Amino acid sequence: MLKKCGMMICLMTLIGCGKAGDTSQDRPDLSDDAVSQKATGPPSRKANVPPSRKAPRTKPLPERTAPAKTAKKPKLAPEKQSKKLTLEIVQLFLRGEKHQGKQIYTASFSTIEDAAAAELTKHDKPVFLNGLVEISEPAAQSLAQIQSNLALGLVDLSPPVAAELAKHKGFLSFNRLSDVSDSVAEKLGQHQGGLFLSGLTELTETASEGLAKSTGVLALNGLTKLTDRQAEFFSRHKGDLNLNGLSALTASQATDLGQTEGGLMLKGIVALPEEVAAGLCQHPQTAGGSVVVLDGVTSLSDQAAVHFESIQCTFYLMGLVDFSDRAAQSLSKKKTLIQIQDQLRYRLKGK
Repeated sequence: MLKKCGMMICLMTLIGCGKAGDTSQDRPDLSDDAVSQKATGPPSRKANVPPSRKAPRTKPLPERTAPAKTAKKPKLAPEKQSKKLTLEIVQLFLRGEKHQGKQIYTASFSTIEDAAAAELTKHDKPVFLNGLVEISEPAAQSLAQIQSNLALGLVDLSPPVAAELAKHKGFLSFNRLSDVSDSVAEKLGQHQGGLFLSGLTELTETASEGLAKSTGVLALNGLTKLTDRQAEFFSRHKGDLNLNGLSALTASQATDLGQTEGGLMLKGIVALPEEVAAGLCQHPQTAGGSVVVLDGVTSLSDQAAVHFESIQCTFYLMGLVDFSDRAAQSLSKKKTLIQIQDQLRYRLKGK
């Protein structure tokens, strides 16, 4: 019995000794490391961080943004250098020779030497200096001696320069001038021979009075309206008066302008009311002949046509497209003094 118990104890002891402390195969490992290992595989060496130490936090790198595009500065065009009309170039011009292999055009120069202006007085044909933007008083004094028409591209005019240029005999053009002072207008009013200022869009009444004192053609085609006082001043002008920029006239203005001694150019007038026709038809006949140009008028009423029965000068109505038989009778009484289109002339009795 004792032997059996001893053998049983020994057997149990042997069984226990063979598996002493080895329980890993019977109990599953549910630790976080084991679970994560099964899910992701064995950890790398870098991931073996002791649980007591936390991985240092690294600051996120700032996002790289593309550099802001700066607006490109526009390329500035090189400033044009003023072209000076020199004595040498004028001498070549007078001899009919070329400058730098090109034909010389005086209108392409913006400034002029005093000596060059003096040399131009030898030229007996029209001088066009339409590119000229500035001029000295001595140069103006020389240019005034040119014995032919003179065109200047000046955009500004001082009283001393205006006084010198006003001494020029012949047509004098300043069509790039957009404004003149009263004092400049007074100086230019001393000019004799024709004054072209069609770049002017406005004039004071004082300036109008000054310019009206000039003799010869006075061209102010840039004006679009007049005051009654201005019309009164222009009625005293001795010479042709060009006011083609006007689109309408009052009866008072028509009566004043109808008294001018020279030709009257009113191509911008499109309507001819009876009272306006009555005033213009008083235009006198001068010794050298006189005309009133109304080529913008397209129709003529019977009442307006009646006033043409007593006209003394020639009226141009080339824009007329038709008129009544009654108007034709009125116009036919002065048919030699009325200029109309050929296709309408047969309407005049006696033709």
